[in-house]
Amino acid sequence: MNTIISIDISALFNGDDTSCGAVDKQIYNAILTHGGFVISDFPQAEKIDTLAQKMVTFFDLEEDAKFTAAKVCNNPKAENMYRGYESNLMAGRFAYNEMFDIGPRSPSPAPTPGSQLFAEKNIWPEVEPTEGWRAAMEEYYDILQSTAMAVMHAVGRAANLSAERLESMFRTGNSTLRLINYPIPPEDGLINHRDEDDEGLKISAASHTDGSGLSILWSLQPGLQARSPDGVWRDIPQQPNCLSIHLGDVIDAMTEGQIPATPHRVLGHGVHRQSIGFFLEPRLDVPLRSAKDLAAADDIRSTYGWLLQKRFSTYEAYKGLIESPE
Repeated sequence: MNTIISIDISALFNGDDTSCGAVDKQIYNAILTHGGFVISDFPQAEKIDTLAQKMVTFFDLEEDAKFTAAKVCNNPKAENMYRGYESNLMAGRFAYNEMFDIGPRSPSPAPTPGSQLFAEKNIWPEVEPTEGWRAAMEEYYDILQSTAMAVMHAVGRAANLSAERLESMFRTGNSTLRLINYPIPPEDGLINHRDEDDEGLKISAASHTDGSGLSILWSLQPGLQARSPDGVWRDIPQQPNCLSIHLGDVIDAMTEGQIPATPHRVLGHGVHRQSIGFFLEPRLDVPLRSAKDLAAADDIRSTYGWLLQKRFSTYEAYKGLIESPE
């Protein structure tokens, strides 16, 4: 099978400089050759599948129960716009799915009034789908935040980024944990956003890069693919308690493309699919500049919050709800 590389990252947590450096090199080579990679043997990895399977029971709730945590794009009476439940189970969307997401317990400050919505507090359904569900969500968030920071520092060492800068940007950032459900779509529910090389394929989520520093994805059903720099689409292998890493637009911008963002997509295989994404995002108020531009004067237009507002203002589900900051 044409799959992306798997890497044991235990040395990032308990190895000496030599073994840690070897993992850094593996990660950098995987980015340049496959665009992304699968990680194993990180702290508390043995919990991942159990926690994840408890978390996705959210989608077993009745529709009314899910809508108690809906965003305003699905429920005009809702107060929250960014955190919570969102349904895209309709034709012509970017993906045929439904999602629920949370952020940090203490969101980072927003740089502008228009970006304050990205610092929303978390909203939870009125009824837990199963006992201990919220605790599982919060534990998974903490495990993935720690794991993501270790991987980010490995990427940073390979790209000669300051460890102090990465800590200040991401340690107390605005990271997102997202549950995603892909029901089998009806023929008229298929998405219409397709690449030229998608001809003949059923697509559940179109090719895209994430706006994060990096993304960590979990799934046990097939379908997720990553595109390498040579343009080849590779499957994400299905392995117990393993997660796939996809680089985001933030690290691409900070390294001026030395660490390119990973295009990825989800193929429809005629099966009901569920996944979980953790998106390591910086603080809303920090500027995103390449190393050579760090001496430039602060510009609010380069902050993550400003850029996030600009990005969301273009999304179909948020038209008329979020204005462009320009």
